[in-house]
Amino acid sequence: MCVYIQCSAATPLVLVDAMTQHGIASKLKDVEVIHLHTQGPAEYAQPHCEGTNLLAVSCIGVKTVS
Repeated sequence: MCVYIQCSAATPLVLVDAMTQHGIASKLKDVEVIHLHTQGPAEYAQPHCEGTNLLAVSCIGVKTVS
């Protein structure tokens, strides 16, 4: 599954949070998250989501640098 997240101030924070919580609760695997530059906490990029989400970022920011 591939999910594109709109960038900058248009980042749908409520939807991104719901997507992340659903992925964790449903134990989804290999969800590719594509974005340029997002606002908000980027929980989908945190270590506890590893294995659920694969990041493909085009503009790396503080929240997605490992």
